[in-house]
Amino acid sequence: MAHSANRIYIDTSVTPPIGVSIADIQAMVGLAKNDIGALILYGFINIWAKYKPESHPTIKRPLTEDERRANHWGLTIPVALHSLSQIVSNYTANYAYARPKTTTDWYRFSDWVKWDNGWVHGKGYLKTAKCFYEGDDKRTNSYSGSANHYVNYGANTAPVSLSVLWAQDITDEMISLSDLDLGITSLANAYLGVILVTGTTYRLIVSETSIGSASQSILDIPASIFTSAAGSTFTIYPILSTGNENATGEGVVTDMVNFDLFPLPTEPYTFRVVDANNTVSFSNETISTSLNIRERQRVDFSAQGRSSADIASYTQTFYVKLYGKTSATEDTWTLIDTKTVSWSISQQQRVYSESWPELTNRFQTVKVEIEDSNNTVKLSATASLS
Repeated sequence: MAHSANRIYIDTSVTPPIGVSIADIQAMVGLAKNDIGALILYGFINIWAKYKPESHPTIKRPLTEDERRANHWGLTIPVALHSLSQIVSNYTANYAYARPKTTTDWYRFSDWVKWDNGWVHGKGYLKTAKCFYEGDDKRTNSYSGSANHYVNYGANTAPVSLSVLWAQDITDEMISLSDLDLGITSLANAYLGVILVTGTTYRLIVSETSIGSASQSILDIPASIFTSAAGSTFTIYPILSTGNENATGEGVVTDMVNFDLFPLPTEPYTFRVVDANNTVSFSNETISTSLNIRERQRVDFSAQGRSSADIASYTQTFYVKLYGKTSATEDTWTLIDTKTVSWSISQQQRVYSESWPELTNRFQTVKVEIEDSNNTVKLSATASLS
């Protein structure tokens, strides 16, 4: 038997060597089928294993390393691309496994092991092979991880970020970046970037420095891009780039660049930009007006405020405006006073209270309105002298 818990190999410890059998393949792909075609077509095969079945309809013999490389090790991958829209339109179709076809291909036992002028090295299919792109974390300023990015709340310094873990210890039985023959021989020479799309606008943002030997790379998308974009939806497409000319910082808005771009084996991430002003609401208001012992008019007001935004507590500027009418038949309100309030807003209810103890004029009806920094009325309440 030429397999271990996670590998298929040629057992060269005996003479003659023991080759690949149906039982070896069954153990790796998790199927009990007794023919190699069914095992290849329907079994679980790790696409990042370098030595696995490939589509070569005209070849019966063992595949050489050069033939596998020219076939991208059985993966459908992009060639060097310069068009952002072309990458986006085919993004999730990249890095798929092209299994041998049912009617036109040969099913070769030798595909499961490395052949290089003979099987003397013991290398083959690795069930636990990992991708060079080990994982990522795409973040907005939402602390709950929701797909919202909040703007216009006085703390627009938090960027949208992409954090990538690069796999370490890629062995000869796994597909490395250099194996893919993309023009980037190693991560050290490449730049992490993103294509940022909203509507029909494509923006390329690339890191200022190449990846080098780092096990983790972080790319921040400047918050300034989103400040005036409330109501818009954006999608991030992570990429590798051979250059970063004009694409650092806020990047460049374009569709074509003169350096090579490659989509990465991950999923795009879509989020919505939300104006934090729109998430603040006021309720449970109380307002009263009366005459004191000196016949001066008094107004007392309170309200509860909270934000539905899942971001950390922040300080928001509000304008509390007091209006009055001297009679019920008066058409317009007279602005009596405006108070500018810096109020700490969170997802917890907080009470705001204000009093005007002695108005110099008497008003039959008074009104208090709370406006946000966009001059949008968030709450309006009225009271009349009895």
